[in-house]
Amino acid sequence: MRKPLIGINSDLNDSGKGHLYRHPYLFVYTNYFDAITQAGGIPVLLPFLEDDDDVVEMISRLDGLLLIGCLGDIDPKIYQGQRAEAENLMPERRQNFDLKLIKRAMTDEKLPVLGICSGIQLLNVACGGSLHQDITDCGKNSKKHMQLERPQELVHPISVDPNSGLGRLLQVETLGVNSMHHQAIAEVAPGFKVVARADDGIIEAIEFEGDEFILGVQWHPERLPNETIHQRLFQRLVEHSSQ
Repeated sequence: MRKPLIGINSDLNDSGKGHLYRHPYLFVYTNYFDAITQAGGIPVLLPFLEDDDDVVEMISRLDGLLLIGCLGDIDPKIYQGQRAEAENLMPERRQNFDLKLIKRAMTDEKLPVLGICSGIQLLNVACGGSLHQDITDCGKNSKKHMQLERPQELVHPISVDPNSGLGRLLQVETLGVNSMHHQAIAEVAPGFKVVARADDGIIEAIEFEGDEFILGVQWHPERLPNETIHQRLFQRLVEHSSQ
């Protein structure tokens, strides 16, 4: 049986800092590759393409899509119409490609999609939703959610809608997660519904209301290798990509 090809968008160091030749480079943390491989898929790193026809051609060869996180923020002008103060923006080249990739993957090929951390935010923005530029803007404690030093620990619980696709997959109503984000979903994109929240109300997961498997989670399941329940997300992505 042919294993499905799962495209993974890449991150960009556009300064070249840390590179032997001081040249910009693409990278993906191996946690993402390992999670897809262990779930039975073949991960494929996606380069940034600018030509629309090239993007369509690339997507046509994939069976599924994994959207990864990023330390930079999505430019607020994308969802607010103007650029508010932002110290650390996602590289524009990556942002433009990712938004185009998501729209094409969902409309042209209707690929199964799993978004993680910045991936859920990209998914929401690409489909017409918005973000809280910082969790403190909505009166929440950002320290609770931005815990970079504890990537493999369950730092807070979330409540999962038992009647959702995510709830039926995980078979739990409360789940411990890690947390490494200071932004969060504000207005949910049309066609999506909230299926998990933290106890302070922050949205932790959204899923598409149609028949396609399109799910975004705010935590990092790929960094929880000893938590079998979190690996079900990658298994489900690969299962849908095999159909």
